[in-house]
Amino acid sequence: MLIDNGRITWIGSTARMKAPRDAEMIDLSGKFVMPGLINLHGHPGGTIDLKQDPKKDLIFKIRAEQHSGRPTYSRVFSAGQGFTYSGSGE
Repeated sequence: MLIDNGRITWIGSTARMKAPRDAEMIDLSGKFVMPGLINLHGHPGGTIDLKQDPKKDLIFKIRAEQHSGRPTYSRVFSAGQGFTYSGSGE
């Protein structure tokens, strides 16, 4: 596997690999490589000290930061603030 600037650029047999001379080689024999995880349901925003705070739209701030450049952390996708009922965060 070749990774360039954090992105997988090639996967295949090492016999056919054309790695740059200065490439760092890491032996992953017997290991699994998992480039990403997907969580289809999470609550990353709107929580302060484990208490729901409907005045904090953190998800929109995270999304704006992601769109300003390549993130160095997990990407977050959101359809919006969501909805809840009175007292649901207690």
